[in-house]
Amino acid sequence: MTPPVSSARRNPERGTVAVLVAAFLLGLCGMAALAVDAGYWYQARRHMQAAADAAVMAGLPDLGASAAAQTTAKSRASAMASSCGYATGVTVTPSVATTPWHLTVKITKVQPAFFSRLFGFASKSMTVTSVGENAGSGPAVYAKSAVCPVPGVTVGIQLNGGATVEGDLISNGGMGLYGTFNGNGDTQYYSALCTCAYNGGPGTCPNPSTSGSSVPFPTYTTSSFGACTHGSLSTVLDTQSGALNGIYCSSGDINVSGNNITGTATFVTPGRVTISATTVTLTAAASDGVIIYSGATSNCYSNQSVNVGSSGVVLNGTIYAPNGCINTSGADVTINGSLYGNEVQLGASSGVINATGASSNNYDLYQ
Repeated sequence: MTPPVSSARRNPERGTVAVLVAAFLLGLCGMAALAVDAGYWYQARRHMQAAADAAVMAGLPDLGASAAAQTTAKSRASAMASSCGYATGVTVTPSVATTPWHLTVKITKVQPAFFSRLFGFASKSMTVTSVGENAGSGPAVYAKSAVCPVPGVTVGIQLNGGATVEGDLISNGGMGLYGTFNGNGDTQYYSALCTCAYNGGPGTCPNPSTSGSSVPFPTYTTSSFGACTHGSLSTVLDTQSGALNGIYCSSGDINVSGNNITGTATFVTPGRVTISATTVTLTAAASDGVIIYSGATSNCYSNQSVNVGSSGVVLNGTIYAPNGCINTSGADVTINGSLYGNEVQLGASSGVINATGASSNNYDLYQ
């Protein structure tokens, strides 16, 4: 007779289902915890990133090469981050050694955990970074020459009459500020090896710098303006008048004459450019905002590379003459751009230089 089999032996897997169910429920709870906390962390990171982006965009418009401009940009970026709920853990870093300028905002914050605490995760540290780029308008007036002014030979920067300059004023040499000149830039710089003469108008000469300008002299080439639509750099394109439209290139001097000249134009030549027309309103046709490029070598006492000698002239763009003198001598001359020359002389009885440069308000998120 076969002996009876115990229940334990008859059901060796008894209780296994309960263990499996318990393990399943534990895993399910873990996945639920991960899903809840991961969802929260995802939303938190998105909020942090949005705050960093907003902070960058708040600081970029004020970013510039001067220390004052950098301080303002950092302050406004930090204020924006604080208004978004991040008063601490915010780092704002400007980078202005070269253009385009960059502003970096980094936000670090420890985010709490909820269900993950059951598995030993009390919190999660998060860091987000946003970088913005400002192409920069550059100084209003920049004289590249490091030669100290010599009467009858070279001037560095010389401003006469009633010019108003809205923007930075930089000379690698000296300065002469006369008449009723008004300067409203953050940085007014000249070499300590030279002098600054001042007579009239509000303020005083800027403090000299012994370390040199931290702002590099801009670089444009004849190939950066796009294709010539009128003439070429191997042919002579002399006098232009009437309604203008396009990029005017010449191997020789260019003269803009007549009355009531309007349009969108950029003048490119290794020679000289003269604006002798009265009542002129022109906007740069080149994508980089340069309205006049002259490669001619000159000084401000003779044969200036660029001469705006007529009245009622409005030029919306930057004038570039790296080897020569830029001279404005007409009445009521407005340059909504910058003057970048080896020497610069503003002799207009009245006029305004607004340093909007080639890329006014040209800023955006970089990454």
